[in-house]
Amino acid sequence: MDNPHAQPPTILHHFHRLAAERQRTAAATVPLVIYQDTLSAGNEAQANCHQDFFSLYFVRQGRGTHYIDGVPYGVSRGDVYAMGLGMTHWFAGRENLQSDTLHFALEIFEPVTLNALSETPGFQPLFVEEPLRRGKERKEKMHQEKEQGGGRAAGCV
Repeated sequence: MDNPHAQPPTILHHFHRLAAERQRTAAATVPLVIYQDTLSAGNEAQANCHQDFFSLYFVRQGRGTHYIDGVPYGVSRGDVYAMGLGMTHWFAGRENLQSDTLHFALEIFEPVTLNALSETPGFQPLFVEEPLRRGKERKEKMHQEKEQGGGRAAGCV
């Protein structure tokens, strides 16, 4: 890719497809898929959009830039971060970047657990309010569009 800041073509991902690829794991019965990724330089020609699931990233080693909704974030060993529904992302400048990623649908939580987590600071904005906001925007727009004054995207391309 000539310009690492430019968004590459986007692939839309749905949770049921991720789970179908992992039928011999717990993903067959629990809405959770775990990936161990090694991301080296090159092969940066696609962005990914998580249509209906959340992701929790644990950077095991290396470093790079993770673009999330067009905003660059430097990531390196020891970083832990989450992505919500409808976020588009890609990596650039990867140097032996290894991560463990948990992809999960909100259905993973039973009502009692979900209620308890909803009282945890930060849970509501990340896993409830932001997805609802994005869902409303998605009905109006299905293309990438930056909001005025910020780098947030309205939805998947």
